[in-house]
Amino acid sequence: MPNNRKKVGIVYKKLSELKPYARNPRRNDAAVPALEESIKRYGFKNPIIVDGSGVIISGHTRFKAAKKLGLKEVPVIVADDLTEREAREFRIADNKVSELATWDAQLLDEELIELKGSDMGVFELDDPELLDPDVDEDEKIAEAVDNAKANGERDEQYDEFEDKFKPKLTTDDCYTPPAIYNAVKDWAVEEYGWQDRKIVRPFYPGGDYQRENYPDGCVVIDNPPFSILSQILAWYEDHKIDYFLFAPALTLLGLRPATSHIAASVSITYDNGAEVRTSFVCSRGDLIRTAPNLTAKVKAVNDEINAENKNHPDKYEYPDGVVTSVMLGKWSGYGVDYRENRAEFVRELESQKDSGRGIYGSGYLVPRAAMIEARNKAERNKAEQETNAIKWSLSPRELKIIETLEGADNGHNEKTNRKKE
Repeated sequence: MPNNRKKVGIVYKKLSELKPYARNPRRNDAAVPALEESIKRYGFKNPIIVDGSGVIISGHTRFKAAKKLGLKEVPVIVADDLTEREAREFRIADNKVSELATWDAQLLDEELIELKGSDMGVFELDDPELLDPDVDEDEKIAEAVDNAKANGERDEQYDEFEDKFKPKLTTDDCYTPPAIYNAVKDWAVEEYGWQDRKIVRPFYPGGDYQRENYPDGCVVIDNPPFSILSQILAWYEDHKIDYFLFAPALTLLGLRPATSHIAASVSITYDNGAEVRTSFVCSRGDLIRTAPNLTAKVKAVNDEINAENKNHPDKYEYPDGVVTSVMLGKWSGYGVDYRENRAEFVRELESQKDSGRGIYGSGYLVPRAAMIEARNKAERNKAEQETNAIKWSLSPRELKIIETLEGADNGHNEKTNRKKE
């Protein structure tokens, strides 16, 4: 790595002296309003980087936001130690690196709870889960995918293969199927005796739950954006508004503001195609509980919806001596070190030609003995991974807490569970 770069210095330059890069591949117009707000609130804390001629290397969004705000001068770093090629490389790398970061949803929720009252909506904190970086499709891959689609072919290998080229759906994109919502609502109304309560659904495109009209005695039954769910729960708890809300199954117990955590852990297929394992939180009831009848009810409705929409595609099973990229990826994931140089490239097997089908993503013909050994080892390792769980122990302090809880009286339990009258 270069270690002879000059020290970075910040100077102030007139905005009129800076020139956007004409071939900037980054589309940033959607981010400008949020950056404008950030600059207004916190100042211009992140300098624009330009080359020796004043052409922007990094900071096109900041440049646009500064123009919108009518700024005359902005802080600038002049990277005149970079060659033209290095500046072009850095322009791409600087943008791309930010896409590799991800959010720890629980820590983000905790931060937002502590910042309760701050208006962070302009920064789209209802959608912190970043989409996977775009993947370039070469002509052969695109052709393989298109052919498989045209032939109506789908199986596990194809789904995994094609999924790599789809934008990932987040929980905040989910529109709940009416049948699922009605099943959940009916269960909640019956369980908590809410038959005479007005139901409010404040979570819809363009809606603002904090400005929604909440009549006296109403209850919110809805599917909120999971990424700010802790914030939502804290607000409802503060305003004494009853709720029964969808919640992420995996991080359910981390939703500390909720009165009751209902571990249904049922997979729901949403209208946008996202499959999300879902539990629920409520303003009433036990601190932690299961709900087998709710799980069964939602699962039955979800299975019925999927059965109506389900394709019945052909499934492929390749003979011994054929390897595909999906197979190799699975073997690697299960710790199998398979290597082979004696191989013949194939796009299709001769038995597939008459049907017009082929191998998803192409493959190789390989010697069978090593291939079979690798496959069998992967299957054994998979079974071991699924059965070998890491066992954790309790510390003396944690054990004492549990023993205290076990000896607590009913009154203490009711206070701990924060039940509402």
